[in-house]
Amino acid sequence: MTLGWWLTLEAAFRAIDLLGDRVAPVWRGVTVSVVGWYVIDGALSAATGYALNIVPNTVLLAGYLIPVMATGVLRRA
Repeated sequence: MTLGWWLTLEAAFRAIDLLGDRVAPVWRGVTVSVVGWYVIDGALSAATGYALNIVPNTVLLAGYLIPVMATGVLRRA
């Protein structure tokens, strides 16, 4: 699952590079998708007895959010 997410994000990041100044809506969409996956997968993991799965999910989420928030791409017009 994580590899699938990485490949999807890699494709999105490459496409974002082609957009120039119009990147904020795409970054917002990708961010909503990643956070949504985290919440849903975490809840399902906990409910099915695999709460330990939340640890690598949190690492993946932080690895995505920290640079995205630091660059400010979500605030651009």
